[in-house]
Amino acid sequence: MYFYDQSGFMKALLCQPNISSPKRNLSRLLNKPDILRMSVSDLAQISGRSLSSFNREFKSTYKMPPKQWLQEKRLSYSKELLQYNELSVTEIAMKVGYENVSHFIKAFKNRYGSTPKQLKVCK
Repeated sequence: MYFYDQSGFMKALLCQPNISSPKRNLSRLLNKPDILRMSVSDLAQISGRSLSSFNREFKSTYKMPPKQWLQEKRLSYSKELLQYNELSVTEIAMKVGYENVSHFIKAFKNRYGSTPKQLKVCK
C-alpha cells in the first residue's frame, strides 16, 4: 500500500512480504531520509494508529515524543549535509523537511549554538 501527499510524493510502502506488523514497518521506515519530510500525523496514518495512540506508543518505544524525534533527526541530518555537501542552506532546509528557512535557522542555532551558514563557512 502506498501513501501519497497532495504533490504525489510517495510516503511509504507498508505491505511488503515477510513484514508482519505496521510497527515493524514503521521502524524500518524511520531509517529512511524521506521520513524527514513527513509530519507526525503522516507517521500515525502510515502506522495505522490514531494520533494519540501513535504518540503514546512512539514515546514508549523511542523515549521521546515523535515531534522531538523528527526535529532531532532533521537537525542531525542537516548538520551532516552542511559539513559534507555543497547545497545552500535553503536547499538543505527544504531537503530535511523545513518549509520555512527562518524556522530552520532558529532551530539549528538553538541546537548547535551557531547558524547553519557559520557551520558551513567553518568546514
